[in-house]
Amino acid sequence: MGKPVGYAREEKQGREGFLSHTESTEEPVGEERGRQKAATEAVHREQAREPCDSPLGLRADRRRLHHARAPRPRTGAQPGVRSRTHQTQRRDGEESDPVGREGGESGVTREARQEPGERSRRVPEVQDDVVPCEGARSPALVGQIGENGLLEREGGSAIAPHAVDHAQRRGRGEHPSHGSEGEHGGSDGGKNGEPDQAARPPQALGVKGDRQRAERDAQEPRGNGSAHAGSRETQLGRVESNQDTGHPHAGRARESGGVKEAPVPRHRCGSIAPVRALRRFLVTRPVFQGGSVRLAKLRVPSSWCAVLLTASLLGVALGASGAAFAAESATPVAPPFWTGRPDSSGFRALADGEVKIADQALTRMLAVKGPRTIENTLVPYNEALLHGNNAAYAANLIESVHPDSTVRTVAEEETRIASKFLNDLGLNRAVYDALSAIELKGTDENTHYCVAKTLRDFRLSGVDKNEATRKKIAALREELVAIGQEFDKNIRNDSRTITLSGVAELDGLPEDYIKSHPPGPDGKISISIEYPDFFPVMNYSKKADVRQRLLHEFLNRAYPANMAVLDKMIAKRYELARLLGFKTWAEYATRDKMIENDKNVASFIERLRGLTLKRAQEEYEIYLKRKKEDEPAATMVNQWDRRYYGELIRKRDYNFDAQQARPYFPFEEVKQGVLSSTSKLFGVTYKRIANADVWDPSVEAYEVWEKGAMIGRFYLDLHPRPGKYNHAANFGIRNGVEGIQIPEAALVCNFPGGKEGDPGLMEHGDVVTFFHEFGHLLHAVFGGHQRWEPISGIATEWDFVEAPSQMLEEWCWNPGVLQTFAKQYQTGEPIPAEMVERMRRADWFGRATSIAYQNLYSAISLHYYDRPPQQINTDKIRGDLEPKYTPYPPMPDTHFQAAFGHLDGYSAVYYTYMWSLVISKDMFSKFDKSDLLNPVIAQRYRDTVLAAGGSAPAAKLVHAFLGRDYDFHSFDEWLAGKN
Repeated sequence: MGKPVGYAREEKQGREGFLSHTESTEEPVGEERGRQKAATEAVHREQAREPCDSPLGLRADRRRLHHARAPRPRTGAQPGVRSRTHQTQRRDGEESDPVGREGGESGVTREARQEPGERSRRVPEVQDDVVPCEGARSPALVGQIGENGLLEREGGSAIAPHAVDHAQRRGRGEHPSHGSEGEHGGSDGGKNGEPDQAARPPQALGVKGDRQRAERDAQEPRGNGSAHAGSRETQLGRVESNQDTGHPHAGRARESGGVKEAPVPRHRCGSIAPVRALRRFLVTRPVFQGGSVRLAKLRVPSSWCAVLLTASLLGVALGASGAAFAAESATPVAPPFWTGRPDSSGFRALADGEVKIADQALTRMLAVKGPRTIENTLVPYNEALLHGNNAAYAANLIESVHPDSTVRTVAEEETRIASKFLNDLGLNRAVYDALSAIELKGTDENTHYCVAKTLRDFRLSGVDKNEATRKKIAALREELVAIGQEFDKNIRNDSRTITLSGVAELDGLPEDYIKSHPPGPDGKISISIEYPDFFPVMNYSKKADVRQRLLHEFLNRAYPANMAVLDKMIAKRYELARLLGFKTWAEYATRDKMIENDKNVASFIERLRGLTLKRAQEEYEIYLKRKKEDEPAATMVNQWDRRYYGELIRKRDYNFDAQQARPYFPFEEVKQGVLSSTSKLFGVTYKRIANADVWDPSVEAYEVWEKGAMIGRFYLDLHPRPGKYNHAANFGIRNGVEGIQIPEAALVCNFPGGKEGDPGLMEHGDVVTFFHEFGHLLHAVFGGHQRWEPISGIATEWDFVEAPSQMLEEWCWNPGVLQTFAKQYQTGEPIPAEMVERMRRADWFGRATSIAYQNLYSAISLHYYDRPPQQINTDKIRGDLEPKYTPYPPMPDTHFQAAFGHLDGYSAVYYTYMWSLVISKDMFSKFDKSDLLNPVIAQRYRDTVLAAGGSAPAAKLVHAFLGRDYDFHSFDEWLAGKN
């Protein structure tokens, strides 16, 4: 959503969560929500400020603030925030992909010296007064992952999931080995630059203040008050529906051939592809992409597609009565977003259909006469936001992953259409006035919190500005969406290679790597900058020249194309911030975060610099000493040396050889390990769907079940191919809302494997990335069952969204967990516990360097956006900051910022990775390290933190879990190697 350096994550964007499978001991979702409500009741009363643009991955997840393109829920992520959330971790920090996994205090102010937990104790309330607004086949279940981590067959027998019907799956083109061939291994600001007069200094505003302001501004011209963008007429195609009694609505699965099958309805025409809404309308929340479909080429009559559309949205229609929103009600299960394998015109029709439904809901809301109520105002607003986001999220995903460039192009167009609708919605004064006038007396705390937060986000979007200013804001946001898409596309499409003269230049690389890179007819070998090729070379190649050449290309991805694009993005965001009443984009982007403002971000970065720089310099001397053993005349450690010598030092001084660990991490076993571990931990069952409609044969589709009910869906798209997003992120697709729709998400990564005969041996860092991104996905699933869209899913402050995914990484370092799935790919022997312990000890070396690089990326992210654009030269700022934060010399003639995707999605707030890491280390302190698969604490964590979605400020959720405010203690101990 949000993209990390070194390790593919965000990215977010999207929304994430964890799942569980205890069918006899857990309470229904409605009762769980009741417990959450009781646990966080005090929080809601405070109406604390909370950002609406969590990453996401991205992102994040990854989401896209469409005007500013926040991270992509790629959390990690989204770019407003596309619905993706990314991961940010790689040992030794990554030279080009800012997001490493790890993260003094000198001359800092009292405010700067406060720990995150200290500031969390005084989160300001939302007060009164104004604040600048800133095919028709039924998918068959291949198998399900149950508590024992195995696929369950009828009769109680079990087999390993990856061993089920491999021949059949390969024949259907579903096996991972069937990836694509040829793959390579997330206005003007007034006179003299002053803010427009309409801009006011930041203040807080509550519901009461909103109503007073609405009355004061009643005479202000508002144009037509419509935000009904993108309401193009769409021709709907025919749908063939053949549901049987085994449909999920019946709460049970049918069986076939001894293996349980998922009761998925048979619909020919793709159902509307919902996307996670841009919650903040470009500003408040990252948006995800959604798809649309024009029916021209669908082979079914339009009348039947209308039937499908009506059926899939039945929950929304019923919601108008209010009954469908009851916590105890079952959420309807519509067909998956990608149904019928639509071509470009089909996708356009689907996405346009979502926007049309959103527009109709908005029209109903604005047509209401008489008093404003929850039923006649908030319910249709919820529906409009839900379907607008459905379109945006799905389009964002499809433009990033579809193998057909024509479909990707249409998805890009649909992203812009959905984004415009959502941005216009955020500036619609009539909608704001209607929401402000809702009578909230007697409503529950979640509803009260949702309305207050939504009104705050409207103001941050600029709804309180005059009509002329709002038009400028809308135009800027629309332009920024296109700029962000161009930035991402240039990164995605630039897959560079270097050519080696022969096998001798692969000296030091693992045997399986050498076998997978045979010489061509001319005897030469091509190595790409994609992750499966890049990282092994940087870690193990004995040829410094090869490492240097490959790193040079890696750090110049999207250069020079993105340099002008980045400059334009920075300038437009500054212009938008000035219109909204802020001095800089950094001030605006941090307004609704836990950290509160850009000054605190700068202080936090300096605190980490004081903690890490001295230790990083000591590590540098160790690197240099080791390099001199090979090159006595060496005077420096270059960027291309760091990972290589780091591995040699760990091998000699810590007795850990990463190449000896790789055979224990074949891709299929790791995938099974992620599923089985989280299934046991959170009490859920994953059901793989055979013959599922997917956008590429290598993609797998799953359902998430708990106590006989489907609570979510997800897709795994885990291997590289041309034109695909080349980082790692969780993409939100449909934001779950209780009583309306279940959450859907997609994990998009670039791991080894996916080819016939290739075991896909992974680095341990790849395993960490997999767990990280899956943590985002689970957060989205567990959190996606709130009543209202603005607080459902990954909807907390942006600088918290990485914490749940970072914490799940801890399970990758535990011997007991690893031994359940880390098996030697030839012998099946579990990874030795003593090897894991050596790996843990070795991981401490280079930790300060890794955090130093992450801190550097945070500083770059902040300083590109904390001043007027005329003062920004991105090369110079990066060059000035590198020696201040790391002891390693910059690599000449490189421009890594051109491919630093987080500058689009996370913009000025890359610091969130380190901020979240502090919180994640503290939360992990509550778990029993001797039994990490024990579900007791995990269930309490799920119920208290993950399932709450965005129904309370993150600090309150964490406090409820820890029983206290979070602090730096666990992080400091981890950084010092004490835990």
